[in-house]
Amino acid sequence: MALVLGPLMLGFGLALATNYRGWTESHVRTTFRIMGPINRVMARVQPWKRWLRRPAEMRVRTQIRRERWMGATFAAGGLLVIVAGVFSIVSWLAA
Repeated sequence: MALVLGPLMLGFGLALATNYRGWTESHVRTTFRIMGPINRVMARVQPWKRWLRRPAEMRVRTQIRRERWMGATFAAGGLLVIVAGVFSIVSWLAA
């Protein structure tokens, strides 16, 4: 299980962290487009009002930065899962 989940996490994390072929940017722009109707409602709620008044490009840039950090975290976690999986298989074979 770890040797399947690890590479998936690593690949997904690297795709996000490196903005592979603009994947992170297109994901953020699609998410903002889908969330458009909800944003109109959320613009009335105080915590989001200030965020939604910022220019759209600034919000997109900030979200891309966040997703790239999240991708780096996923990549590091995937690497740890792979190492743990290999270690558990080696220790199972040695027993």
